[in-house]
Amino acid sequence: MELFEKLKYPINGLLFYFGWFAVVLYGASNHPLIAFALSLFVIILHFVWCTDKWLELLQVFTVVGIGFVVETALIESGFLIYKSRVIWSPLPPLWILGIYGILSTTLNYSLTWVKKIPFVAAVCGAIGGALSYRAGLFMGAVAFPKGEVKTLLVLGAVWFFLFPLICWVTNKPKAPKTPQDL
Repeated sequence: MELFEKLKYPINGLLFYFGWFAVVLYGASNHPLIAFALSLFVIILHFVWCTDKWLELLQVFTVVGIGFVVETALIESGFLIYKSRVIWSPLPPLWILGIYGILSTTLNYSLTWVKKIPFVAAVCGAIGGALSYRAGLFMGAVAFPKGEVKTLLVLGAVWFFLFPLICWVTNKPKAPKTPQDL
């Protein structure tokens, strides 16, 4: 069990990367339900070994809710078109929301270090966020109707503010150590 405790953080990071890749791959292959099911599978695997299940569940729903708002805004503003979306719907596909859920599972494990310094979270968000969408573009999961450079700059700016916000909103409250800390 002690070995697992030491490997928990890298395993969490690997689950995120493999989960992200599989979900985007199936989303790009026009299999949105399989993609969404894979995202749920990764989240369920996380819940098998996470320590505070209720906090993690709240965190997943919070990050997915934020993702829903952000993705809807990006779609409505014409920056993103997802391949496996419902044609008449301005809503993001379920699998992209599943990716937000997978991302939330890293915040108290493999990405916990990012939460400590907001500027680091901002830079990591700007670079990692934009590069993730660019990878999705190359995999065929998303299109950038307003052009690649303009869209990546917008996505970088969005994630520069979004990732620190997600880190702040999902930060575990610290229990007071003494009555004076209240």
